[in-house]
Amino acid sequence: MDTSMGGPGFRLYRSTFDVVTTFFPLDEHGPETYRRAIYHYNARASVVDLMTDFDQPDCTLSAPRRSQTTTPLQALTMMNHRVTFDMAEGIASPVEQGIQGGIQQQVSDFKSEPRHIHQLYGTDSTNSLKAAYAQNCLLSRRLLERGVRYVNLYCASRSSGADGYLNWDAHKTLKSDYERHIPIFDQPTAAL
Repeated sequence: MDTSMGGPGFRLYRSTFDVVTTFFPLDEHGPETYRRAIYHYNARASVVDLMTDFDQPDCTLSAPRRSQTTTPLQALTMMNHRVTFDMAEGIASPVEQGIQGGIQQQVSDFKSEPRHIHQLYGTDSTNSLKAAYAQNCLLSRRLLERGVRYVNLYCASRSSGADGYLNWDAHKTLKSDYERHIPIFDQPTAAL
């Protein structure tokens, strides 16, 4: 997204004029439209589905206060709208290019990391859960250093009989659960 301030506005529609102006929503959105909504040039006769689904006020009426909603329609719009796909492609493209350029092998090869880094993260821990989480933290750092914009870490701090791991969801057993979680979570997270 272009976060620069000022400059020309953008339109999410094209228009034709033949006695009256007719507006047609754009099927494709280029980089010039990847700006904050405040820069969107809005024509009263043009309805932009993405904007109206997300509480865009009716520009023909005075609205001292905007209504705010969260609806299934908004969720469906976000999942299926072309703008969402464009943004997802924009985030995924550098990652895909990196994988094609060998970044996957580069980031997952921990041999180039000095011994003190492994000790700092705890990748050599005798606790297998801590060592696995430490490797994920190290991998996350290496991905971020190479331009990956989003990394999600999961710390499975204890084993269960069913699926192998349990997460941090605790209610009645907070103290005992956190006493198990913290020794695994603390060192690698602090290193990251």
